[in-house]
Amino acid sequence: MNKDNIFKLTNPQKSIWLTEEYYKGTNINTICGTLFIKEKVNVNLLKETIKKFIKINDSMRTRIIVENGVPKQFISNAEISEIEVCYLNNEQDLKKLENKIAQTPLNIINSELFIFKVFKLNDGTGGIIGHLHHLIADAWSFGIMTNQLKNIYESLLLKTSFDEIRPSYLEYIEKEKNYFESDKYLKDKEYWENSFSQVPDLATIKPYRNNITNQNSNRFVAQLSQSLCNKINNYAKDNNSSAYSFLLSIFSIYLARVSGIDNVIIGTPFLNRSNFKEKNTMGMFVNTLPNKLNLDWNSKFTDFLKYTAEQQKIMFRHSKYPYDKLLERIRKEQDLNRNLFDISLSFQNARNDSQDSNIKYCTYWNYCGNISESLEIHVFDMNNTGSLQLFYDYQTSKFDEDEIRKINNRILHIIEQVIENDIYLKDIQIVTDIEKKELLYDFNNTKTEYPRNKTISQVFEEQVELNPNKPAIVFENKTLIYKEFNKKCNQLARHLQSQGVTVQDKVMILADKSIDLYIAIMAILKLGAIYVPIDIEYPKDRIKMIMQDCNPKCVIIDEKYKNSIECENKCTIPLDGLEKYSTKNLETTITSRSRCLYYIYLRFNRKAKRCNCAS
Repeated sequence: MNKDNIFKLTNPQKSIWLTEEYYKGTNINTICGTLFIKEKVNVNLLKETIKKFIKINDSMRTRIIVENGVPKQFISNAEISEIEVCYLNNEQDLKKLENKIAQTPLNIINSELFIFKVFKLNDGTGGIIGHLHHLIADAWSFGIMTNQLKNIYESLLLKTSFDEIRPSYLEYIEKEKNYFESDKYLKDKEYWENSFSQVPDLATIKPYRNNITNQNSNRFVAQLSQSLCNKINNYAKDNNSSAYSFLLSIFSIYLARVSGIDNVIIGTPFLNRSNFKEKNTMGMFVNTLPNKLNLDWNSKFTDFLKYTAEQQKIMFRHSKYPYDKLLERIRKEQDLNRNLFDISLSFQNARNDSQDSNIKYCTYWNYCGNISESLEIHVFDMNNTGSLQLFYDYQTSKFDEDEIRKINNRILHIIEQVIENDIYLKDIQIVTDIEKKELLYDFNNTKTEYPRNKTISQVFEEQVELNPNKPAIVFENKTLIYKEFNKKCNQLARHLQSQGVTVQDKVMILADKSIDLYIAIMAILKLGAIYVPIDIEYPKDRIKMIMQDCNPKCVIIDEKYKNSIECENKCTIPLDGLEKYSTKNLETTITSRSRCLYYIYLRFNRKAKRCNCAS
């Protein structure tokens, strides 16, 4: 291996490398798909097809090495591994094989960054499954790959010639080097740093947690009919926009509504291929950037769409600037410990050319099952059908399929409203008619009998007597039975009592979800005090303002956050050192008429307002 032939990673590759380092041993950075030929196949020609494809695309022969802790790359001339042929009974067996391959992590150090398998079904049809690492391929590359594989196989089958001269990824490496030495780079840097001199609140559907390491995910697929797609395309065209800008506007409105903010940031992938040659080059080019949109609720959707499209044009002019450089600077200067966005939206406009082919085939993705953001939404028409598919890739630790289905229904509901009416943003409804019925008549039908002369803690203690050895609370792999849960609540309540907490005093809670969190809540209720739950991800100035407003007697806080706030009386989670306190129920004078159980601080237009909730 010649030292002159070793190259640094490009910035798109560095972004992948950083993710790989964080989620080692997973398949989070892989992409998998299938070329399915719907006629009898020649497996030997398919194997030859793969070998020729790898030979003519140097990025496919990329190997990664690490020198003094720095990842680098070179182009290998080694022979590829033998290509396995899998003989399958039917498409069900094919799906199992695809899932197995898609979920296989790839070794990235001095190894092939791909897996290829040829398959053949009992009916003679077959094809190729390709599993590639993002270090050598982005989503656009998958379209290049399937078209090339089809063309090579077709030429071998028909004994015709094909173009063996393919653009080299090495040219992009040199081009990027020149970019970082140019005035263009400095102008792009200035644009992004000015745009994020102040970082708005995180726009997210579910509460953000930056300590989640489980990135397991599922995919929900929704179909937009050809009729609806025609309406979207015509609407966008009439407003000098694009289908992507239209959908970006729709999702931004939904995200702003559920987040309760006026500025949203959505991750937006840019192709980063500026000419014809690059658009035909296998390799990792994509740069995902934070798309910040400001919503004026008194404006019409048509105005917001035009604004979104204009923002896209401006971002495109500066889209070569690496996101990682921007994030690194912001984290350093603004003490930010999270990403700039939690949700991304991509429009995958790579398509196959099956309509001009001599063989019948289709292509499709095989889901890999891991993502780094809570929700990634991809828009596809890979087989050029005229309709669109929406792929909702969601972390299973945050969403379930029913929630994603509801999100998709709300998105369709918003689309229908803006297409049919010249509507103001403030008048757009995100809740569907079906959900309104459920909320009004089903969910709100809470009428039930309950002991009106007893407090919550008294009702709970009765259950302890009735079911002492039954599970009271389950969290992850830990369970507490009623009598043990009650003992811990009593011990904490007595500790708080020793700190001076009494009836209607406020106790603030800053903690992640855990069994100790619920022990804290019940202990406060046993004292007749008021608990004030605060999301630790709130900006520091907001937490400080809430502290000043409620003036808590005591703060119960996760150990890892204990330095986040200043308070004389602190009780940290895990709840240790309480063994000296009695486990017996407290004798209190509180009644069911106690004025308040808890304070909830709500956000309206970036301000916090307190909601007093009576018992």
